[in-house]
Amino acid sequence: MTEEEKLKRQSNIFVKKNAIDPDFGRIEEEIDDQEENRESFKKIWWTMVSNACTCYIPNVLLERCKKTDPDVQQAWREKVTLCTIILIICIISGFFTFGLNNIICNNDTAKIHYTDTTFSLHGVAYDIYIEKFNETKRLHSIISASKNHDMGQYFLDINPKSSCSKVMNYSYNRNSCQSKTIEGSLIKEHREDKHCYESNDLLKNPEINVRKLGNVYYTWNDLKKLRDEKNRKMVVYNGNVLDITDYLSTGLTTFGSKFSDTIRYKETMDITYTVTKNKKFKDSAKCINELYKVGTIGKNTSGCIVSNIVLVLTFVFVIGVIFIKFCMALVFNWFLKWKMGDHEDIAPSVTNSPASKRMSIVPNTNINDKRMSTIGLLNSGVSMNKADENIIIGKSITADSTIKDLLHTILLVTCYSEGHDGIANSLDSLSYTDYPDSLKLIIVICDGLVKGEGNDKLTPDVVIDMIDPGDGSNYHDDEPEPKSYVAIAEGKKRHNMAKVYAGWYRYAINAYDRRIPMIGIVKCGTESERYGPKKVAKPGNRGKRDSQVMLLGFLSKVMFNDRMTEFDFDLFTKIHDITGVYADVYESIMMVDADTIVDRDSLSHLVACLVEDPKIMGLCGETQIANKSESWVTMIQVFEYYISHHMSKAFESVFGGVTCLPGCFCMYRIKSRKGTHGYWVPILANPAIVEQYSENKVDTLHKKNLLLLGEDRYLSTLMLREYPKRKMVFVPQATCKTIVPSEFKVLLSQRRRWINSTVHNLLELVLVNDLCGTFCISMQFVVLMELIGTVVLPAAIFFTYYLIGSVLFSNSKNIAALLLMMLIMGLPAVLISLTSREMKFILWMMVYLLALPIWNFVLPVYSFWHFDDFSWGQTRMVEGETGNKKGDHGSKGDQDEFDSSEIIMKKWEEWEKIRRAEILANEFYISSTEKNEGDMGNYTTFYNETQPSQINNTTKRFTGSFNNITLDNRNIYNNYQDYEE
Repeated sequence: MTEEEKLKRQSNIFVKKNAIDPDFGRIEEEIDDQEENRESFKKIWWTMVSNACTCYIPNVLLERCKKTDPDVQQAWREKVTLCTIILIICIISGFFTFGLNNIICNNDTAKIHYTDTTFSLHGVAYDIYIEKFNETKRLHSIISASKNHDMGQYFLDINPKSSCSKVMNYSYNRNSCQSKTIEGSLIKEHREDKHCYESNDLLKNPEINVRKLGNVYYTWNDLKKLRDEKNRKMVVYNGNVLDITDYLSTGLTTFGSKFSDTIRYKETMDITYTVTKNKKFKDSAKCINELYKVGTIGKNTSGCIVSNIVLVLTFVFVIGVIFIKFCMALVFNWFLKWKMGDHEDIAPSVTNSPASKRMSIVPNTNINDKRMSTIGLLNSGVSMNKADENIIIGKSITADSTIKDLLHTILLVTCYSEGHDGIANSLDSLSYTDYPDSLKLIIVICDGLVKGEGNDKLTPDVVIDMIDPGDGSNYHDDEPEPKSYVAIAEGKKRHNMAKVYAGWYRYAINAYDRRIPMIGIVKCGTESERYGPKKVAKPGNRGKRDSQVMLLGFLSKVMFNDRMTEFDFDLFTKIHDITGVYADVYESIMMVDADTIVDRDSLSHLVACLVEDPKIMGLCGETQIANKSESWVTMIQVFEYYISHHMSKAFESVFGGVTCLPGCFCMYRIKSRKGTHGYWVPILANPAIVEQYSENKVDTLHKKNLLLLGEDRYLSTLMLREYPKRKMVFVPQATCKTIVPSEFKVLLSQRRRWINSTVHNLLELVLVNDLCGTFCISMQFVVLMELIGTVVLPAAIFFTYYLIGSVLFSNSKNIAALLLMMLIMGLPAVLISLTSREMKFILWMMVYLLALPIWNFVLPVYSFWHFDDFSWGQTRMVEGETGNKKGDHGSKGDQDEFDSSEIIMKKWEEWEKIRRAEILANEFYISSTEKNEGDMGNYTTFYNETQPSQINNTTKRFTGSFNNITLDNRNIYNNYQDYEE
């Protein structure tokens, strides 16, 4: 058997131990094509809508405003379209809050109870004064006799088009106008006179002063009382009260005997349904309403009733969501959070950990051994765990043990322009956590050769100085070679290079004699970025998302035994060199920013949650503010940070659906066991997650806000979308402290990114149908409410102050809206009182409320209008750079074509074969030089004779740690382009 056949045979042992679930990814290829077509349609549709909404702004005008790039013009049009939609939503919310009631429930006309009226005509109350009363005049007598009675039966407005004209025909103009109730007070002459008046005979009579007071209304109890005590026949038709006592007492059948009998013998007072179900009664009902109306039923009109129903339903939804969030937050704080992440019983020994039972991958070599003999390496039986002698267990771990399976955890710190103090404080806190040092690996990724404003060193140099190679020296004396990898960028920038530094965290050794393994990754860019005419200001800078994808893609390749870049293999080897274990051993990853200080027990709390509940795939702790009192800008943020964790995240955690795990302090599960057959399910290492998160074609405003500004939140969105049945939780016992912006311009820049990314991530989440719950009782509905609530923030602050003003300076009081406002503002205080009992947060809440115009108007409006700004602004300043940051990684940048042949991708066994050959060649060359004998022919003979059998044993150990991956056999591609195809 040839050497290559043996290596392939040993590599196939992958299918035996670290097995991927056979069902994993079975239907993903079918879904991918559908998703691609759907995304293409969405993009075309949205482009057409945005162009239509901004058709009044020609491109020529945009070019005169220095927007010459077509992508910039399209982003501007999409921004204006989104702002227009937000404005429409704000107007609609204002209409439902105030306008709807004013339009369909016009309360300008006063409502007067019938007992409070003196004179009324067809249900309208009047104040009537006759200067020169003449009892000989019939109209004067009728007015005088009709006190406290409606005089409508003496008035008939003749209209040939009315319903009465159709029903009464020729008798319409000769109708007898009389009232048994009133005529008893009239003289005989006036009683016998049956002619009818028109309304204008009263309202426009120069002898009579008439002033309208309002509309008369009755209650149902009033009608019942009049029927029982005064024997009056009062009925209701379409909300109008009709007094048909006189009509029924005369025995007339003007409207037909059938209709008359129907209303005569109808026991219920509301005849609306009875007469409307018979189409023949339609005109008769309208006519009797015209002749005998004396008022309306109830103080509210039908329009007011509809308005109130809409208002009540709206408030039920809003208050329901708020109340449920409040109650669930209480449930979480009272009953759930106390048992989350209980780490008191973490074992000091890791012998029972599943990871500890895995077989090794490659033989261990000390990173300080510059010339280790390959012959000795293959023949001397070097221990596979040589590095273990330099690894210690954290001294603070409790001896009692009930939690047997601890997880190897990566502590990822991403850097950009931070200085020494910030990075050192963050790494100190991570190294001092009470979790076994042998189970944690600090990885610091520096995003380019960048020097922060006010710093005296490049950020990568700061990090490198903190790494001890093991002998007390520093890496500046022996720089590692930069290795190529595929970056997230456009054009030629897709090719990037990075250096990998491995060692121990220097300050942990010096301060408390603990050896914490540490990997430093410096993205240094290609040679053309660092030197020559195309030298750039920030070589290697590709953004935080690229830093994360570097590691996530690496973990995915390791888990699936996929093809690696040269950088991946270098990182893989050095992780083993410094830790004595292999990259596939790590099951969780903690992500923190370089200015975050993690509390001592936070890591243990988070890992304990993953151990206790295999369904948990992501979790975060509470981020607290370290510089609370530095300025008024930091003060207004204290309560906002507190309530966002203990109300919003606490509520979401009850259902296992925390929608945002902050990138400054969170943890994800890399992979999870499935069943008892040794299968694994990739979680964060899922190629679908990595592929979507490493999206390279960011060509729409929506994608740019997701991937360039809110990458941390988008990762949470991807996890929920890919695994809706798994959990994302909040662990309040795990805490950290961070430095928040102390200047308003920095806060403005930071919140612009946060608010815009929130809007676009909620747009993604609201389309996920598999989140827990159904219809209104679901996380999807809550996400929709949060989305609407976010975009109407500017309108909400105006509504708030309008309501306060109406209470103070006007008689009109919108009680329901006032109650809702008080509820929204008061519930957080109640939550604080019932849970934390830290009254200091009540004071911080007062400070927050004073700053409401900033939170609800200034920040959102500024953010919405800057939807097309994809820079990080003032948040991370670099020496010599302005706030515009036109050179940000999010910019279009270098458009030279990407040469994929520059990046080589091979299987591990191929890279390992090359590495061993180089070691052997180097050893042979040195030996030959020292002895002044030998040639490469001897080397070739030795290599061909010894390597296959000797590498076999080592490779067998390597492949044993990846085994049982159920993937189809594929040809080995030598470059990235072939790999993509």
